[in-house]
Amino acid sequence: MTGADLGPPAATVRGWNRRAAARAQWLRVQGTTLAHECDPMLPAVLPVGSEPAEALSALGLAAAVVDRLLGPIAPPWQIMAVVARGQLLAPLRSD
Repeated sequence: MTGADLGPPAATVRGWNRRAAARAQWLRVQGTTLAHECDPMLPAVLPVGSEPAEALSALGLAAAVVDRLLGPIAPPWQIMAVVARGQLLAPLRSD
């Protein structure tokens, strides 16, 4: 799926990508930290490629661990948004 498939203007999608990439390391740390706090027996998280991909992987891992620990309390994307503290696509200070 591409940004064009979603319907928003290309400039909007480029902005989303820029924002997510700018926060990728912070997002990865948030996801990895929560996942290991909820399940200390998790193995080390291995790199998966680009920083944004690693951030998404870590947020997904955190959502999966929360789901396993607490049950299906919310869809994974909502858990990921909470872990990201609403910062995944929030405007950058320079926006």
